[in-house]
Amino acid sequence: MYNISSTFKTYKSIIDEYNVEEETDDDSDNCGGIKNEYLEGYTSKFSNNICSKAIYYLNKLEQSRKPQYISDGCKYFSYWLYKDVMNMEISSTDLIKLYKNILNGYKDNSSSDTLLNYLDLINKDIIENLKKLIENYEHFYNFINGNISPGMDKCTYGSACVHLYNENVKICKEKYDYDFCKKLEKFRTIYNIYMETSYECNDMQKHLPSFMKSDVPVILIPFFSVLSISALFFIFYKYTPYGSWFRRLVKKEKNILNNLNEENKELQNYSNSQEKHFRSGNHQIAYHSVKYP
Repeated sequence: MYNISSTFKTYKSIIDEYNVEEETDDDSDNCGGIKNEYLEGYTSKFSNNICSKAIYYLNKLEQSRKPQYISDGCKYFSYWLYKDVMNMEISSTDLIKLYKNILNGYKDNSSSDTLLNYLDLINKDIIENLKKLIENYEHFYNFINGNISPGMDKCTYGSACVHLYNENVKICKEKYDYDFCKKLEKFRTIYNIYMETSYECNDMQKHLPSFMKSDVPVILIPFFSVLSISALFFIFYKYTPYGSWFRRLVKKEKNILNNLNEENKELQNYSNSQEKHFRSGNHQIAYHSVKYP
């Protein structure tokens, strides 16, 4: 569900690679081919450059024809609308509505309706969790790549990354979402691996502790159950009257099986000897001659 959180750079690069020189002439009634009526009063946020980027991006997704790629790409598109277009000044409910409107508007000028299959892909909870996860990764990649913004430095991004992770852990504990928590745990692993060899920021937390319950008990419980049953069976067999009774029962069953096997062997031997006798013996058949007058 949240695969996009760790692969968002793939989709961000599509937005970033758009060449501004490819822009078409401005059309006050359209946003790169999407009618303004689909923008729900947010036309001031959609410059010609933004509109062209949106169309370019959606066209790239549509061309891939890979369901998982398109699914993750649509999730990133909703995040891009939230952060880069709306400057985080829109509610999750309104963002979902805007996302659906733009996909419908795009369909008006597309020969394919592929993207309409992803209209209901996102909901409020997914949007909120995607924001948290992607922001966590953004801080992390800015930290390791040294992408410095005014008023920020490398270690500031790193500290923000750790702070946001700890905040997400609190949310995960309060409202457990397995997919969300699993992706957060994956981020923890990536962070810890990098920090094992990085000593650039002395005040930064070097290791993020795991918060998820281990799956080991789930595996060990059946194992110990089988082991306990086996041990109890051995004790009953070896040291209680039930063991003697069971041994007598087993011995009796073995005797019955042995007797049956002996009878089967005798029958088989008898059958073989009769067949051999029949094939090798001289068989004479008496005929009575009849004389005709």
